[in-house]
Amino acid sequence: MSADAWTARVVGVVKKALHVQIDGLETVLAAMCEPQIAIVSLTITEKRVFPLSGDRTVNA
Repeated sequence: MSADAWTARVVGVVKKALHVQIDGLETVLAAMCEPQIAIVSLTITEKRVFPLSGDRTVNA
């Protein structure tokens, strides 16, 4: 396939977002195991950003 043949399309929307520290591990795992869930996508970066302050300081 050539680079000219690539296409993209949106196939769904985010209906719900869960966070382990807020919602609990059992809740997150249960949601991921629901039969209607086909894809679970995670984005993991090497940087940590605090949403309210924008601070990227890494505390070891």
